[in-house]
Amino acid sequence: MGGRLCLQTRRELLQQLAPQYRQAASAQKRKMFDEFTRITGYHRKYAMWLLNHTEEGQPSPARPRPRQYEGTVQEALVQVWNAANRIAAKRLMPFLPTLVEALEQHGHLHLSEADRSRLLTMSAATADRLLRAHRRRSFSGLSTTRPGPLLKQQIPIRTFQQWNETQPGFLEADLVAHAGADSKGSFLYTLTLTDIATGWTECLPLLSKCQDVVLDALHQARERFPFPILGLDADNGGEFMNELLLSYCEQEQITFTRGRPTLKNDQCFVEQKNGAIVRQVVGYGRLVGMLAYQQLGEVYRALHLYVNCFQPSMKLQEKHIDGKKVHLVYDQARTPLQRLVRAKVLSDASAQELMQMFRAIDPVLLFDQVKELQQALFFHTKGTLGGSAETEECSLRRFCVERCLSGSQEANAFLSALFSEQREPVHEQSPLASLLDWPRTCHDPFHDVWDLIASWVCTSPERNCGEMFRELQRLFPERFRPAHLRTLQRGVRKVRARLQGACGGQGKGEKMEAGGLHPSISVRPETAGCGSDRPVHVINVSPSQKHVSKQLVPSRCLGEEGIKGMQRTALSGEGLDTTASDQKHLQDDQLSQGFERRTGSSQKGLSRSIEHAIQDYLQAQKKSGRRPKTLEWHQTALRLLQEYLSSECQYVLIHQITEAEIQNWLTFLRERPTARGMYRSTGTVASYARSARAFFRWLVRHRSMRQTPFAQLDMPREEPGLLHLVEPAEWERLLLACRSAGGMVAGVADQTSACNQALLWVLAQTGMRTSEVCELQLSDVDRDHGVMRIRGKGSRARWVPLGEEGRYHLSVYLDRYRLPPGHDLKRMRVGEEPLFLSREGCSLTRNSIALLFGRLRKRAGITRKEVGPVLLRDTFAVRYLQAGGDLRTLRQQLGQEESAAVKRYLDMV
Repeated sequence: MGGRLCLQTRRELLQQLAPQYRQAASAQKRKMFDEFTRITGYHRKYAMWLLNHTEEGQPSPARPRPRQYEGTVQEALVQVWNAANRIAAKRLMPFLPTLVEALEQHGHLHLSEADRSRLLTMSAATADRLLRAHRRRSFSGLSTTRPGPLLKQQIPIRTFQQWNETQPGFLEADLVAHAGADSKGSFLYTLTLTDIATGWTECLPLLSKCQDVVLDALHQARERFPFPILGLDADNGGEFMNELLLSYCEQEQITFTRGRPTLKNDQCFVEQKNGAIVRQVVGYGRLVGMLAYQQLGEVYRALHLYVNCFQPSMKLQEKHIDGKKVHLVYDQARTPLQRLVRAKVLSDASAQELMQMFRAIDPVLLFDQVKELQQALFFHTKGTLGGSAETEECSLRRFCVERCLSGSQEANAFLSALFSEQREPVHEQSPLASLLDWPRTCHDPFHDVWDLIASWVCTSPERNCGEMFRELQRLFPERFRPAHLRTLQRGVRKVRARLQGACGGQGKGEKMEAGGLHPSISVRPETAGCGSDRPVHVINVSPSQKHVSKQLVPSRCLGEEGIKGMQRTALSGEGLDTTASDQKHLQDDQLSQGFERRTGSSQKGLSRSIEHAIQDYLQAQKKSGRRPKTLEWHQTALRLLQEYLSSECQYVLIHQITEAEIQNWLTFLRERPTARGMYRSTGTVASYARSARAFFRWLVRHRSMRQTPFAQLDMPREEPGLLHLVEPAEWERLLLACRSAGGMVAGVADQTSACNQALLWVLAQTGMRTSEVCELQLSDVDRDHGVMRIRGKGSRARWVPLGEEGRYHLSVYLDRYRLPPGHDLKRMRVGEEPLFLSREGCSLTRNSIALLFGRLRKRAGITRKEVGPVLLRDTFAVRYLQAGGDLRTLRQQLGQEESAAVKRYLDMV
């Protein structure tokens, strides 16, 4: 009953009872006290304190303060926070005036003077509290760092305490592996370089982590940084600890240091950027292939501007340790561009032109393009249901600087500086010959198959050297010995290094100079995004920007003739020119992109991926208070829908789903057996359909879809079957089976028999669920009034009466076996113990109750497997209605929130 009384009712009861309690005798006080604790549900100590103190001495309930930041202020905070890529509030608030001014300048934010003043005076703690509901949980990745050679003894160690550089140019370097959940095979990497003084960060994609590839990427990074590189600090991996990089640093007069092994804090600056930039944007999926490499490079070209111009960060200034307390003092949050200008290492003209570029770029448009490139990269992620496993089905979406400009005077000046120089012409080479131009010995065992190996590296970069070597042994029996594997590994490493240089050449020269970006940056999209129905091509590995013909893809051949034919096709360059129809498709894609930029927010959801939409929906359901079992069921249904759309229809976007696909999915669920070889029932299919329908309705409400595909669809319905209740003869046999527990000592058998009979009567006379039986405690039994307290879903408590037989068997079990002598249910330690125990003396579980009914059915000779707690609950409901009970009381008795779950019992009355 305590759960039914509200606070006001309990306060009124206390006001009436407290004066009488203080004036009553001891015996009367005891009765009044027991009745007061039973009705209110208060703890005995707390109830005694309330009755013995006057109303003036009792604390008043705390009332929350009225909210100060509502409406437009909170919406503006979320909009600015999203434009800043959801950074921490302590980094956001110092940069807020600059960012609000930029958003207002480009027309994305409109605030009154009062709202702007309240937004700019908001504290970081308040902003964190208001943004708490919008944050998400992050994941972790795999480590692929391997120890380097003994050469690292020649490289000095530099710890995190020795980083006191104030001059820009001293960098920390690290690699991030895009391996997904499996670190085997070949996959892409990211080289992250972070300047210590300014926080300027550059990210470059790598096809592998061999020495030549890392050195070539370092060449590209030197061209991107707006200041010279003076020092380089790396971890102890073999990609950095090698003679090649050491000699290069000595030749270029770059200070080369390393951190201590297994201590990531020595590279704390770049490790933070790995999580805040690379993992947050790219994620933890597996990236494989040339097209994924090029798309990752386009993402980093956009982040080159966004991170360094619009992402503020704080630097630790002082650290004081006072016993167990650590006091950290940070400086004001600034962007890397602001720190670079304040460092005064650039000339006044260069600094002024960099600020002109900063004012010309619209941060919202730039961030929107980052999200588009991130979505395009998602299609190249392998090992996820939303990602595409075949990279040749998607085209390359390029970063376009022109789309980030607002058309203001600063933007026009920026464009004029951008086109002030012309890109130098690129000399075309043969697609595969340029990858094989290294000196080889006359005894090279692979002299006539390097073209084939190079084509495998280009078209199937995920294949490792072991797989390629076994394939060559199969194609050329008795030609290659196991000792030749090392030669193949060295050659493949050279091919990948030249492939990295050839493809990385298109991004060289992307650095911030006078007038902004170097003119090598593409200002118009070359191809449209994924999802087009027309045929698309894979970008070639050569710098000529031509398309590779699908004839260059054969990874499995039947003999030497097929290999020679493939080599002639690869070296001749046939089929590498684009046709007029491809140019027409390119123009159509550019027009469609321009249309998408002009459309409103209602069109943004049309390119939303199915996997991201499902994750957002489940997150919203979790925030709304759905129970874990409900969320698990929704997740199972939507996972089956996503798997069907991905495998059977090759759909990854929301707008591709129609009513026909949903109808085919429901048919697929009915006709296709599960992993256990069983077919799904009509009720299961109907429940999956209801979960999917709720998901699409949520998408329509959030304007991610125009219309739900379930609008004109007939939902599958399960024909309600007749309930076969527990017959009186079966009930008597169950009770007799409780008494015939053989194979046990007499005392234990009597205790088990009493417990089982009490459990059966409680289930039959209350209709409670199995989970509710497992949560029963000794304090939930009110023997004086013959009622029991049941904790239902959501910790809702209800009181249900027990019949005469139930009270009798429960009292026998409690008095003879359950309660120790001289103890009662009102003692706190006794009352918190479970009511029913198993034969081993442990708390009952759902599994133990199921096993108990299995044993009882076997002893009683009952063949119906349905006889159990659920059938006893149905029998109780039907008998209650047959005795003249109403549906509303039955709903309260069973703890059901929906009336539809109870109405089905009317057919049996």
